[in-house]
Amino acid sequence: MDEPWCGEGERWEGEFLVQVRKNNKVLSSSSLNSHMKKHKELSFWAPEFSLVFEDYNGDGEIDFNLGQYGGCDGNDFWLFTVRRNGKIEPLPIDDEVDWLFIQNPMHNNSTVEIEIEDGLLKHTFCDRDADIKYVSWYQWTGKKYVIARKQKLSFEKSYKDQ
Repeated sequence: MDEPWCGEGERWEGEFLVQVRKNNKVLSSSSLNSHMKKHKELSFWAPEFSLVFEDYNGDGEIDFNLGQYGGCDGNDFWLFTVRRNGKIEPLPIDDEVDWLFIQNPMHNNSTVEIEIEDGLLKHTFCDRDADIKYVSWYQWTGKKYVIARKQKLSFEKSYKDQ
């Protein structure tokens, strides 16, 4: 895309498919746009990127996060699982939204900033308008993540001063 945008640099934009292959055989193919429903068209930093894989929910199946451009402040990240048969499915988050917003992900389309701590999914969020930083922990119920606890932190340095 040639028009200016606050994400800076090249980006891929449009409709995307995610495929799982094994020994050059396609096991599954599905629309990322249908999984990442907030945006009609998706936008990712280009030209290439790697995915961060982790077993987020402890079920023995590999999971990954994928973030798409969410605005000047950061990316919207969704969690996905890869089933043993190769099918990709979202890991729903029962919160105000179905994704995790991460500020300034360093132009990464997948992030290590979504962590596992004591069996819980950990996510940090900064509310720059209120100058407050939150850490949220989510528990997997077997069907979705639900908020287990949330902690308000103070900023070491105010984002408003940067």
